[in-house]
Amino acid sequence: MIRTWPHVLTREAIRGHEYHITRFRRRLDPDHDVILPFTRLVAGSGDYTPTVFDPRELQGNTWGHELAQAIIFSAPFLCFGGHPRDYLANPARDVLSAIPAVWDETRVLPGSEPGKVVAMARRSGSRWFLAVINGAGAKALDIPLDFLGRGAWNATELHDVEGKPDAWNRRTGSASKTTRLTLQLAPRGGFVGHFSK
Repeated sequence: MIRTWPHVLTREAIRGHEYHITRFRRRLDPDHDVILPFTRLVAGSGDYTPTVFDPRELQGNTWGHELAQAIIFSAPFLCFGGHPRDYLANPARDVLSAIPAVWDETRVLPGSEPGKVVAMARRSGSRWFLAVINGAGAKALDIPLDFLGRGAWNATELHDVEGKPDAWNRRTGSASKTTRLTLQLAPRGGFVGHFSK
């Protein structure tokens, strides 16, 4: 679809945050987000309305899960589902602002399993983003960063905080292609990493 119509920015035909919303008393199944990248989003972009940071609207998801949606759910024109004040006030605003509209390379990483967990590394120019979305069950993942090129990379890691869905365990440092990340993912949890030179 993308090769045939490269000018298309996005399409609906996807159940996203317009469904998963408190005021309508509706909640998406925990495995929904970890099925979409392997089904509907294989055909092309979809307007999920991702990344809500308002604690009242998380409905079981974590901030890590929500931010990873903006990286994993592909659409050159993302219509975010939250309020601007929540993005401006979030401690991960710098990473959110760095997410590009289009990607040069995408890799589905080992450990990904449709309906269980999805881990993707996506590159735009010389920057890499690593995003993980977890489904219904707790999961441990060991992710090699072998997709990174040579040399040392500046790394920002945004981990979930156990028992606090609206918080970050933010770590900064360096990484290389020999680095491995060990993630302990809560149900409906997630992770985002940003790597730059």
